[in-house]
Amino acid sequence: MDMIFRLSALALLAAFASVFITPAKTAVTVCIGVAASVVIAVFAFEQLSPIFDFIRELQGLSGVADKTVLPLFKVVGISLVSKITSDICADAGEKGLASKMDIAGSVLAVAAVLPLLTLALELVKGLL
Repeated sequence: MDMIFRLSALALLAAFASVFITPAKTAVTVCIGVAASVVIAVFAFEQLSPIFDFIRELQGLSGVADKTVLPLFKVVGISLVSKITSDICADAGEKGLASKMDIAGSVLAVAAVLPLLTLALELVKGLL
């Protein structure tokens, strides 16, 4: 619980530093925002490991195959990385680039889950 307060403090400190360094957006303020975003993302990603371990344990107990769970892990990873990258681009004033990153993340997420959709389609075909 204290981690969220630390990360919030870091984000607020970076925001205040950007405001007080200069009233206009400059390369320095963008760099402060990007650096703080990267630090926050690294700490957040470190917390994913126990979550994935728990899901793997549930998978082992349920007997669900890897080819069923792996696409879900990929979608979560793609979503997180594309969202963070998109937000950083938007903060840097590159809204067009941020929008393209959102689109790319969506397309890649669908592509990653395609094997799972194929399995579902095969299951439905088998029932007919």
